[in-house]
Amino acid sequence: MPSFDNFLIIGVDLAWSEDNYSTYSIIDSKLNLLQLSKFKSVGEFLSLLRSYQSQILKILIDAPLEIRNKNGIRSCDREFLKRGIPILPVNEQILKQKYSKFPGLKLRNGLEKIGIKYCGKVEENAFYEVYVYGILKIVYKNFPAYKKRREFIGHMENLLRDYGFKLPYHLEDHHQVDAIVSTIPWFEFARKNEQFSLYNNEGYCLFVPSG
Repeated sequence: MPSFDNFLIIGVDLAWSEDNYSTYSIIDSKLNLLQLSKFKSVGEFLSLLRSYQSQILKILIDAPLEIRNKNGIRSCDREFLKRGIPILPVNEQILKQKYSKFPGLKLRNGLEKIGIKYCGKVEENAFYEVYVYGILKIVYKNFPAYKKRREFIGHMENLLRDYGFKLPYHLEDHHQVDAIVSTIPWFEFARKNEQFSLYNNEGYCLFVPSG
């Protein structure tokens, strides 16, 4: 793996409302899990990031951060459908009807205000979208029934350790799993693997399947 010694990789399993807790992981370039915790408000998360200003931050967020379509499915999300990976449509109409408290766009605005760039360059503080279910389908062709059983947590913990993540304790729930899985596209890039490519088009910035 190339040297990214001054990088911190942050995975975020973002809740669909600030009424609920979101989970984040902080992982160093050697795949050591440094922190695994929760936040409720966007402001709380942004305050946390300010304590890491001396390092280059790569933040991978399991949530849509750009929504331009009034209905239907986003163009970037179609890349998963092309590979037979299901993904639910996200559009302005659905957000208005079902997720009026969705904090994704608020989080994006907050990150940009503190100088973290959407789809930034490798050497910059940057953040990107990811789709955790899609990551699991790409990296682990056969994984346990997603989130449905307690065995999922233990099985995924073993798979993450096999990948190289150094987990100092057992994981408690699927939100913690998702916060760690969110970081995998970055480490695949760092390892020069080609399972993912960055869809950087039409204003979207999402890690999608390669090919």
